[in-house]
Amino acid sequence: MRRTTASTVPAFEEWLGDIEESESVEELQLWCREMNEKCPAFSLCLQVVDLIVRWNENSGLDVSVVRQVFELVLGTCGMDIVCASDLWRRYLDFELTEHEEFLESSEASDPEALRKSKERFIKVVERQLSLPLVGNEETLQRLEGILEEYCSESDVSLIKPDQLQRKFRTAVSAREERLTYEIYLHGDAYKASDDGSKLLSWQTYIDFEVQAKEFSRAQRLFERAMLEAACAARSDMWLRYAVFALCRLKAFGLASSVLTRASQLHATSLWIRRLQLVALEGAKVAEPFVQRAQGVLSESLQWGFASSLDYL
Repeated sequence: MRRTTASTVPAFEEWLGDIEESESVEELQLWCREMNEKCPAFSLCLQVVDLIVRWNENSGLDVSVVRQVFELVLGTCGMDIVCASDLWRRYLDFELTEHEEFLESSEASDPEALRKSKERFIKVVERQLSLPLVGNEETLQRLEGILEEYCSESDVSLIKPDQLQRKFRTAVSAREERLTYEIYLHGDAYKASDDGSKLLSWQTYIDFEVQAKEFSRAQRLFERAMLEAACAARSDMWLRYAVFALCRLKAFGLASSVLTRASQLHATSLWIRRLQLVALEGAKVAEPFVQRAQGVLSESLQWGFASSLDYL
């Protein structure tokens, strides 16, 4: 199977184009995992969802494969406040189509199977509405029509309307706290600003989430920031992300991945190399630690460091 060593959107788009021609589900799953680790851009998530939906419409894929792809991309950027509703809408569309096909099958006479089929699309809506996303109001309104069409009064236990409303209100409140940041980052003023201002904007937003102890949201912001040239060009921003992964998340594997990407752009950064060794040791990687560590040291020495003692 092909892999890409470049952590860029164009490289992953080219790889995805090859996958579309080969129609290899296994390679698509690999692409999703690699994308999530190396280049988790929303635009790539949208493209892979469109591809898997087309494949399913044309060839009738195993539904578990389609759901797996949806879950992978939603795990990557399903909490992006401004954009993610588009992905959730596609997931809901898929589950509703599956439910309609189920109703036409012989299994529809089985009450338990019918209940599970309803649970799938209701669960997608519940998960979306619990997140602070732009577009949730429209989804809540759409849910009313869906329930009227597919559900009955006996399905109240599936929906739990009071609980759903509480989650929705909490999510709306959380969204409003963050909209100022998001509107600026998606606006013309941000695009026209200098690199220092862009960097400060991301740092301020990340600090807000860290102070709120919303570490998963802070991690996603780091990933979004590192896709921006202004942030990726700064070795200190990569180090800040790695330290966050190590100290806040205790995620040595994530830190190792972050630092590997950072070393491709900042090969001569002594601190990035030092932290790579720390992350490798803590991650308990499949390859022997000594072998991986020697690889890091060897690469570093090629960039002019006088001695491996610099890392100790």
